[in-house]
Amino acid sequence: MNTNPEHAAGRYRGRSPAEWAAIEAEEHDRHYRGAFPFGGDGFRFTVEQALAYEDYCYKKGRARWGHRTRKFLELLDVEALPGKTVLDVGSGTGQLAVLYAMCGAKVTGVDLSRAGTEIATRTAAANGVADRCRFITGEFSAVDLPEGAFDVVSLHAVLHHLIKYPGAMERIAPLVKPGGTIVVQDTVRGGRVLHAFRKLVKLVAHLRPGRRQHEEDLGDVLFGIETYEGWASQFPYHEIHMMDCLYMINKVFERLGTKAGPARAVLRAARFADDLLAAVLPGLQRNFGNAALFIRT
Repeated sequence: MNTNPEHAAGRYRGRSPAEWAAIEAEEHDRHYRGAFPFGGDGFRFTVEQALAYEDYCYKKGRARWGHRTRKFLELLDVEALPGKTVLDVGSGTGQLAVLYAMCGAKVTGVDLSRAGTEIATRTAAANGVADRCRFITGEFSAVDLPEGAFDVVSLHAVLHHLIKYPGAMERIAPLVKPGGTIVVQDTVRGGRVLHAFRKLVKLVAHLRPGRRQHEEDLGDVLFGIETYEGWASQFPYHEIHMMDCLYMINKVFERLGTKAGPARAVLRAARFADDLLAAVLPGLQRNFGNAALFIRT
């Protein structure tokens, strides 16, 4: 999946993997401090609360990107998790990892952020699943993980970070048991509409005081859907679900700091338009901006 000569040389945008790891760890530490799972005000939550938070993305108190996480969780099939072993790559504050454990899985989470893994550990303890969760701070390609040990590998919004690190993508498949699953949700490069939105996001980041693009963002690696298809095609079975074209204006709202009420009204209309486009012109979905992948090894 590594298609950039600079990546192959072990560098991206002039920085080494170790330099990027330090940048991303610092940015995520800053972002995660004081965070609670699923938009709550404490560490405890129920499975029902977690799924509801990711369900209706237009309602107050719900995640703006909830629909893509909901699709991810549908593909992962949380109801089938009892007794399974799950690896959550890029586990962040552990909200998904702890959710998996609360659904009956034994979970290992890996993340660069020490603040994230500390919060994840507290969240697991608060929800009574500390005995089913293990969190590791480190860069995924470098941490010690047993091969063929996991029924499910979960990669939620992490591939655009992971691809910078040589060998990281190649490491995923050997960790999965035969017949196991890999479930991915991430942003893709998309077509002209998304390119225009991303240019606008960069413009806003430079014009709005206090909303400059994080250095970590500059290291995001976005590939087109054909790259994901090429990677997934090595496995016996895969399916790819594309989402979000006009809805990607949410990226602009995030940079502007737009109030939730007006933003959600626009996003509801954008989501409706995207669904209509997908139904009338299904071929356009290849130009959409988010993908959810289900892979069986």
